[in-house]
Amino acid sequence: MAFQTPLTIKEVIDKIHKHEYLLPSIQREFVWRPDQVINLFDSLLKEYPINSFLFWKVQRNNVKEYIFYEFMRTYNQLNNNLTKKADVSGEREITAILDGQQRLTSLYIALKGSYATRKKYGKKGELQSYPDKKLFLNLLRPLDEDNENYELSFLEEKEANTTNKGNKSLPTAKFWFPISKILDLFEHDDVQQYINDNLNFITDNDVRKFASKTLFRLHKVIFTSPLVSYFLEEDAELEKVLSIFIRVNSGGTPLNPSDLLFSFANSHWTDINFKDSVNSLVGELNSIGMRFYIDKAFVMKSILYLSDSSDISAKVDNFTATNMQKFKDNWDQIIVALRKTFKLVSSLGFNGSNLRANNIFHPIAYYLFKNPNKNIETGLELANDRNNIRKWIVLTSLKRFFSFAPDGALRPIRELIRHNTTHTFPIDSIVDKFKGGNRSLSFSNDDIDKLLTQKKDDPTTFVVLSILYPNLNYKDSFHIDHMYPKAKMKSANLSANMIDVNLHFDYLVKSDQLPNLQLLEGSINQEKSDMDFSVYCTLINDFPGYSQKHYIPKLNLYGYVEFLDFYEQRKTLLKDKLLLLLS
Repeated sequence: MAFQTPLTIKEVIDKIHKHEYLLPSIQREFVWRPDQVINLFDSLLKEYPINSFLFWKVQRNNVKEYIFYEFMRTYNQLNNNLTKKADVSGEREITAILDGQQRLTSLYIALKGSYATRKKYGKKGELQSYPDKKLFLNLLRPLDEDNENYELSFLEEKEANTTNKGNKSLPTAKFWFPISKILDLFEHDDVQQYINDNLNFITDNDVRKFASKTLFRLHKVIFTSPLVSYFLEEDAELEKVLSIFIRVNSGGTPLNPSDLLFSFANSHWTDINFKDSVNSLVGELNSIGMRFYIDKAFVMKSILYLSDSSDISAKVDNFTATNMQKFKDNWDQIIVALRKTFKLVSSLGFNGSNLRANNIFHPIAYYLFKNPNKNIETGLELANDRNNIRKWIVLTSLKRFFSFAPDGALRPIRELIRHNTTHTFPIDSIVDKFKGGNRSLSFSNDDIDKLLTQKKDDPTTFVVLSILYPNLNYKDSFHIDHMYPKAKMKSANLSANMIDVNLHFDYLVKSDQLPNLQLLEGSINQEKSDMDFSVYCTLINDFPGYSQKHYIPKLNLYGYVEFLDFYEQRKTLLKDKLLLLLS
């Protein structure tokens, strides 16, 4: 391994763009945040040295033996954070990056691409909430005691253009220069021409001098300064390269266990592209139903758990060649079990918004892995299995079962499932196993009373309601509805309905708690909207059936005067049912 003649950033970007520089399959995805990219460019503009890189020269005759990926040019937090597999012909040697991927990708994105993250108040999961942004530099804010760093920001182009065309009065004016534009300014004359064409409005000599100096400095940093110092490894042995890779990546943004597993899997599974397979599975599972939020670390854990590894923590020692062969042998069955798990959980009404602990999935997946012929999602004869699994989800969610040391619970549960003879998911055995300890799944009167004070927006409120409504077809969209509309609990409406002003606050608080909540199909809830509950009751064709399904107490009237009686009586009905279901 020898130190090489340093390169300019422009030379490196050109090689990345021509796919002469690629990423080996043992590399991870791009993980740098926008502020890290900004800090990199701030350091470059201050002419700070940057750490050396480590490159791996892959000879032409070895290129096709390995899997390589292109550098990411456009990053999107929602759905485009994966690198693209490179099409290597073997007609030329390539250079693979072993150390410095995050920095080089940041340079490439800033100079050639875009970076999209969820905008403030943007709705999670909707594409329009993740606009493309480019890196800009404000040329009108000089460095001083108050501003020690250059003002850099990822902005939408229209936002930057609007600012540039707007206020031109110093010191509040900004002029956002797109970092990528510097690649079009090849010569010093090009830089000067840009300044003449765009910055003539600056009358302050100090600011104009700063803008000019900064732009010329950026040009120097990109085009002429040999800032990319690197070592070149030419050994063809992947095992040696892998060892170097793990060693040099112990600093910077740390490799997490799933990154290490990717490294090992891709070196041992020569006939399966493990990295692409896992990433594809993560995307598939997350898109089921109303969406889940698992990552590749979850899949790594599932592999260890379903393959009966004695140690289920993601440590290097667990990824030996012997274990990797076992994981490979189980891989297709693991995929099937995980698909079944997420489809089943979705059919029970759950998703990533109302389930916060992904460890809940592992025992379900293990049970389905050990019982591959069971179609629990649709099999009519398997209703007990569905109910037991629903109860498992509800109990562990409400008790925050996995809030500490999850592996200490997952291992004994796996043993119970492995030796289970009931032919159904062994929820009763699991409850008995943890009875009386700090993971108890039993509910007391006080526990139930606390559940009944939950508000509509509490993440576990849907979980409680789901066990009260076990027979709903959760493939449809269900909303949590205020039976007595919360919007009508304002003082003006309550006074108009002859409610004592001293009770108004009590009405408002209790209207948002579980005894005033029900599950309704989305379309029905939209029709109901803020309709008075007394009016809604008159529109129901089968009121006795509705009352039984929704735990409605028998009252003569259902007006606002009766609300507190309704609340207390329905609370009693729900408490009795929950004690029965959760016992």
